[in-house]
Amino acid sequence: MIHNNYDMYSIRGTLITFTTYLISLMDIELMTKVGVMSIGIASGITTIVYNIKKIKKLNDNEKR
Repeated sequence: MIHNNYDMYSIRGTLITFTTYLISLMDIELMTKVGVMSIGIASGITTIVYNIKKIKKLNDNEKR
């Protein structure tokens, strides 16, 4: 069974990651760029881990 519900946590994480990527391409100070990239990386990793856990939970619920 496929669930087509929008997950706001994933959408926000994706938007933060994409926004920080665009900001890091701008001509700004190096330390600011590194800080923005760090936020984007953390947001991206957190979103991926969250989605993996959600998929595993959905798969476990479908097996029952």
